[in-house]
Amino acid sequence: LTPSGLPDEKAAAEVTDVADHDDRIRYVAPRSAQEDEADGRTLADWLDEAIELRIPIPHDDDAQTEERFLVYALRRPDSAMQMGETDLSWLGASTQTVDEHCARVGAAARRIGEALELAPELIDALETAGAWHDRGKTRRAWQRAAGVPRDGPLLAKSTRGRFRPEWLGGYRHEFGSVADAERGLPQEAPHRDLILHLIAAHHGWARPGFPKREHWDPDDSSRSNRERAVRTAHRFARLQAQYGPWRLAWLEALVKAADARVSSETGA
Repeated sequence: LTPSGLPDEKAAAEVTDVADHDDRIRYVAPRSAQEDEADGRTLADWLDEAIELRIPIPHDDDAQTEERFLVYALRRPDSAMQMGETDLSWLGASTQTVDEHCARVGAAARRIGEALELAPELIDALETAGAWHDRGKTRRAWQRAAGVPRDGPLLAKSTRGRFRPEWLGGYRHEFGSVADAERGLPQEAPHRDLILHLIAAHHGWARPGFPKREHWDPDDSSRSNRERAVRTAHRFARLQAQYGPWRLAWLEALVKAADARVSSETGA
């Protein structure tokens, strides 16, 4: 790598890890005094209050008994990481319940649609998709992974806390959101197919679907999950034919933009 972090086969000098800076660092936990001394790095004093994503490190030694983690620690929410494939979507500029966050994203999606002067039914579809998009976070598996107390309110966003993706078992909250929306939306609802797809795709999945069992809803049966996964893939194919690939991707981006605005507090 060059000093700026770009690949260069002629570069020979060691460079500083470009993923680390004053407000974001990575380290292996638990650390030992010997490791701290070896790499010459003193960990930041804000770590006790940091937002953390902990990824378990597989054992490479049968004698190893202590579980170790690669820790991504952030001093404050990072908007560049909020919309990724992992549930770092948990991060936000403020703590928001599932109901509050979904309502706000629905309202933001409506404002975006109105600003673009879309057809009224399409604006309604964007709002509805936003209003359902994170309902899958109500599952106990997701709340537990996010560190939400069992007796506390169901949260969609927090300004801090440790997220344990390994506790999800692969579950995608978008898939759970689709399950709830399929049950809650009338069959005759205008643009029902599009609404369900926008919910499923708001983190880039559902293209073409959720083929792995671990993605499925832990609160539903295997048969229902399998049938829903098939419907999700078929729905994507139908919408590709109806809207064309670029327009469909653009509509997906409008819901993502509404979610990002609300999460980062750049929009109400």
